[in-house]
Amino acid sequence: MLVVAIAVGSAGCETTVGSTTNPNPDARTDATDFTPPGSIAIRVRNDGTKNLYVQASGWSGQEVTSIVLPGAGTVGRDSCEICNCNGCPDCAVCGRGLATVAELVPGASLDFPWDQTDWDVIEEGCRPSLSCEQPSLIAPGPLTAVAAYSDSFMDTTEFGAQESFIGPRVTAQTEFQHPATDVVVVSIQ
Repeated sequence: MLVVAIAVGSAGCETTVGSTTNPNPDARTDATDFTPPGSIAIRVRNDGTKNLYVQASGWSGQEVTSIVLPGAGTVGRDSCEICNCNGCPDCAVCGRGLATVAELVPGASLDFPWDQTDWDVIEEGCRPSLSCEQPSLIAPGPLTAVAAYSDSFMDTTEFGAQESFIGPRVTAQTEFQHPATDVVVVSIQ
């Protein structure tokens, strides 16, 4: 199976930030001034000699790529599993996504979109007992893109047709400058 540069991944919902007032005064209110720097692709490329596997889709926590801030904090992702604060309280959330694995033959790549923002969960941001997530800008400077992969996977049927890693989870990383204007390539082998 050859998979080349398809755009799927961990980010959830399309987001328009701006005009809605958040009903929780304790949640951050800087979203009205938020201008995202634009989406880029984190490209996971198999530069090795054997077939490798990445989690091509799934739910939060199964992301192939992550972005790490200096000092090792991880950037949050826009998840469709939680309402965006600007859409509270009348937003729709997604259900659990099907987990699929993509096989990357040597030389193949897979792109994962990233909106170049940090998404924070605001506890009780929509109303009591209902959290939401809100974007914030990341300071310009160095970031690290990390990709997880394996040399094997398995089909499971616990929640329908699902696929997940069974081999050891290996990571590779690439440092880049934020904001980025081009594709960031993470080489796996």
